Amino acid sequence: MEPAVTPYPPVPKTHRTDFDVSGPLTTALPSEIGFGGWSVGYRLGVDLGTTYTAAAVNVDGRVEMLGLGIRAMQVPSVVFVRPDGEIVVGEAAEQQGAAEPSRVVREFKRRIGDSVPLVVGGAPFSAQALTARLLAWVVGVATERHGGPPEQVCLT
Repeated sequence: MEPAVTPYPPVPKTHRTDFDVSGPLTTALPSEIGFGGWSVGYRLGVDLGTTYTAAAVNVDGRVEMLGLGIRAMQVPSVVFVRPDGEIVVGEAAEQQGAAEPSRVVREFKRRIGDSVPLVVGGAPFSAQALTARLLAWVVGVATERHGGPPEQVCLT
């Protein structure tokens, strides 16, 4: 007897994955690298933790970690705002933040839902906006490595 509801309904190959993230990022989004936002047959799981972020991809039922860092599979959940407004995340953000601590923010996940903005480099950011920037960067890494954006993204 089959279950009434399948846990992952099939996703058509023409599923659009548009991400609206304002401002400059340190990696290209699907529309910027010529894929037009169309999926290429994989799913992305992102564990956006308070201190570290990790990701895995599911391609044809096979799951493997997506290496995000230079030294490790995961990256610090850290955001750095450059003077020109560009957002840097992960290990690069941690390195640049050592020289300019007022431009780096950590543990912003704890502030999701808080109406008081975090001031980073003199500019206000919501925890949700910082989380979106980090997630968009992870999606960009997956898009670059897999030749297009994922069909689905699961965030934990």
